[in-house]
Amino acid sequence: MNNRLFKIFLLILFTSPSLLFAQEEKKDSPWEVDGYIKNLQSASIINFPNLITGGVDKIILSSNLIHNRLNFTRTIGEKVVFHSSLRNRFLYGDLESPQRMKEQFEQGNDYFDLSLESSQDSWAAQTIIDRLYLDIYLGDWEMSIGRQRINWGISTFWNSNDIFNAYNFTDFDYEERPGSDAILIRKYIGFTSSIEFAIAATDDIKKLKAGLLYKFNLKNYDYQILAGLSENYLALGGGWSGAIKQVGFKGEFNTFSPLGTTGDPANSLSIEFDYINKKALYFGLGFLYNSLGEADTNILNLLDFDISARNLYPFKTTFFFSMNQSFNPIISGGLSFLYSPGEAHATFVSPNLNVSIAQNWDLAFFGQIVLDKQEKYTSPVQGFFLRLKLSF
Repeated sequence: MNNRLFKIFLLILFTSPSLLFAQEEKKDSPWEVDGYIKNLQSASIINFPNLITGGVDKIILSSNLIHNRLNFTRTIGEKVVFHSSLRNRFLYGDLESPQRMKEQFEQGNDYFDLSLESSQDSWAAQTIIDRLYLDIYLGDWEMSIGRQRINWGISTFWNSNDIFNAYNFTDFDYEERPGSDAILIRKYIGFTSSIEFAIAATDDIKKLKAGLLYKFNLKNYDYQILAGLSENYLALGGGWSGAIKQVGFKGEFNTFSPLGTTGDPANSLSIEFDYINKKALYFGLGFLYNSLGEADTNILNLLDFDISARNLYPFKTTFFFSMNQSFNPIISGGLSFLYSPGEAHATFVSPNLNVSIAQNWDLAFFGQIVLDKQEKYTSPVQGFFLRLKLSF
């Protein structure tokens, strides 16, 4: 049995808070260190139709994920900042396939392999450097080199402009989101405008990701225009963010045209409205059109979906509604509801509740319930998650 990764994980897990305490004792340290330790307990209820009895067989699976993150920042002179983040995960319990979990962990890498994975019969583990880059500031110019998050999206749920590192919103435990091994150059033009160029590392021209993004403000609206290459597709799109009176209004669109003889063209459009009332109750309402989506695909595809900027969701059209409320300074909660019209009437419901139980300690509950309609509405899968988080 290979215990090397497990020992590395335990060493990082139990020594990481001491890094913060050491930094606090030495206030003049050039390093800034922060991070968290999370414990996520999950239970999944899977319902299988029994073709013999005509009933439903139920299976309950449980697992536990220990998730640790360390962020390191160092300022070098007046114009350079170094960033690095180490992400560690240890998953154990009722795993469908430890080898499959190991392969999913490996997907966190981009061009360079900066991770170490291991798995056994009932557990899988990973240590990965998911941020490693330099920020260089030269007047109106900025440059970022290395594994970084290139955030070109505007919308809350779906970002067709995010051609470098699209993410799945169902992965609520990874708030930092994926990164890319890339170079980003930004030039500020005046007070509200900028132009950005980014290119990701690759050794295959058909997998090249590169783009040019122009941002500007006009009549109290922020706009952006995008042109780029996304894995042998020409991407042309843009987005906007503003308000109609007191209601926020934003969205983005993109069209992907294949450069070779294979591949299907794709079009994506997302529109969102949001509003916060006087009692800090947030409402969000939106729509997604995804030309590569299907009208009547199985709702379970959502749980094992290979997301990309060209194909953000399994369904062709989807409406969403979300709300969040801070009940008092220590308790907040919310609900997300997604519905895709079609024969299956695919629906995804996700409630959440967060409690600040002490300074730097948070307890949160999340639910993920999928429903579809055959002869009647049924829920083939329900997932429930309880997370304890210590931030430092």
